[in-house]
Amino acid sequence: MRLTSLRIGDQLCIDYGSCFICRGLMSRLNYLDQLIESQVGNTYEFETFCIGISLPHDILDREDQVRARHKLRGNESVKSQLQNVLRQRFQERLRKKLSFYEPDLSINVSISQLGEPMIFAKSRSLTFSGRYIKKQRGLPQRQRYCKECDGRGNESEYLNRCTHPGGSIEGIITAELIRITKGSFPKFSWVGSEDPSSLVSGKGRPFFVRLSDPKLRSLNAPIYIDTCELGIILDAEPKSAPKSPIRFITKAKVVVESFETFEVERLEGLRQLNFSLVKFQDRSRVTSKKIYSIEFSRVTSKCFEMELMVEGGFSIKKFVSGYDNTVPNVSEIIGTTCGTKIFDISEVILQ
Repeated sequence: MRLTSLRIGDQLCIDYGSCFICRGLMSRLNYLDQLIESQVGNTYEFETFCIGISLPHDILDREDQVRARHKLRGNESVKSQLQNVLRQRFQERLRKKLSFYEPDLSINVSISQLGEPMIFAKSRSLTFSGRYIKKQRGLPQRQRYCKECDGRGNESEYLNRCTHPGGSIEGIITAELIRITKGSFPKFSWVGSEDPSSLVSGKGRPFFVRLSDPKLRSLNAPIYIDTCELGIILDAEPKSAPKSPIRFITKAKVVVESFETFEVERLEGLRQLNFSLVKFQDRSRVTSKKIYSIEFSRVTSKCFEMELMVEGGFSIKKFVSGYDNTVPNVSEIIGTTCGTKIFDISEVILQ
């Protein structure tokens, strides 16, 4: 570098090949352009972008030396100059918009100590909303992970559904989203859950799924998955991540089995539970969930059906058995130990 040029920025590295600070890095802009485009050009779908750069400490140290020696303050640094040039050239060539607030694509150019560049690109995650109807019993909601990945999960598990003989709702949805968007490792926010043996009917159970690093961002139409086991619809338009906790109401049909014969008159005691609160104990924490309505009918001397409309997060099995000091509970009211034989979800209503 010609040290007679004292301004930091476009004139500090005026003789790029012998530059004391960047050691020729500024003369390799065309190579950096090609490297960035080869990584993202035909891989990612995006409208907005931002490019950042990470420089090795020796470049920053040499710049500090020059600033201190010549008492230079302010002005553009070599790092900011390189960033701005790369951004401007990329914007002009690909005709994309530079954005500093949640860009579709974030690109980082990392220069090693030996001066070798590495390009890291990641697109902004997408959150989709959907609903599923479960037509057959035996399918779990969540994915089960194999021992090889130590419970963390991996992409091949979702695509091959190798973690459970019958797959899972999560795995089926994930495989389809990965196929369409080329994204990875989705994170689900379920609006409640049910047993693998439960059915889900009505408009279906809502859910949200956040997909990391999608290569394709736009869906031309909603995604439909229709099998003998499931009916799933995913909205085409991405949503904002829902605020936690998600409030909802569940309608369920429950088949209760008693270990002993009981008098039908005892069922009348269930009427008092309309618009009541049930207290559930989870370790040291006690939560209360509301019953909006409860209806019942006797099937046999040891079995009856209930139709419940309850607050989201209501544990039906604990409510029936009285497990974990749940009060009030069905077993206590009936006067004999009861268990849940089947419970099916007929509707889930977001509040």
